[in-house]
Amino acid sequence: MAIPPISISLRKLTRSLRQKKYRDREGLFVIEGSRICLDALQNACRPRYAIVRDNFEDHLGLRAEYQSQGIQVYQAPSTIFNQLCDTQSPQGILAVLPQKQTQLVGDESFIALDGVADPGNLGSILRSAAWFDFPQVILGPGCADLYNSKTLRSTMGALFAINAVQTGSLTDELKGPLKDHTVYGASLQAATSLEEIRPSGLFGIVIGNEARGISPEVSQFIQQQFVIPGGKTESLNAAVAAGISLYHFARYRRG
Repeated sequence: MAIPPISISLRKLTRSLRQKKYRDREGLFVIEGSRICLDALQNACRPRYAIVRDNFEDHLGLRAEYQSQGIQVYQAPSTIFNQLCDTQSPQGILAVLPQKQTQLVGDESFIALDGVADPGNLGSILRSAAWFDFPQVILGPGCADLYNSKTLRSTMGALFAINAVQTGSLTDELKGPLKDHTVYGASLQAATSLEEIRPSGLFGIVIGNEARGISPEVSQFIQQQFVIPGGKTESLNAAVAAGISLYHFARYRRG
């Protein structure tokens, strides 16, 4: 099937989505690379359209798969395609998708992020949550943008497999629909080791900002703080701390 060239208007739209204000205005975001473009399809996330580089080597048969599902695929010369991408060495395909419409699930355990500002950390936490079958991640104020290109690269496609809920007030959620959860928080000042935590029923984990930790506003809703044993360095990276916590808590998750 012939692939039409990308129009100037779609080129402008796609390039604008590298900025958050335009992503939010249009309700769209861009994914780059064969693997994540395939992950989107496999998780029933339907792109609006895709763009391939004129010399794209399609080892996964993505063009045919997209076209078979009625998704428009356009072609662009290498110079133009590279201008549309955020990565230094584009893989030859990108797709534009609608932002996910998610809702908080009140009877599901969760991990909440209180100002995790680094997009790489955010993406890695989402990836760990998917790996440990911990499907609800709540992003409070001050978190990195869910659709930042670095966040998306770090998720390795996990965004499509979890319920990532963005909220303007984490405290409102904790005292509202999540009030029946036992909430645990990671803290270097805690006296209780993570290994001693044995949750039952519904619970939540809170991971704080990389530099400041959990905010005072959110801390008042935490019933039990815990520390990850160690101490050879000043602290753990937020994504590493979240991954270790998820490994421990996933054994007790229900619902």
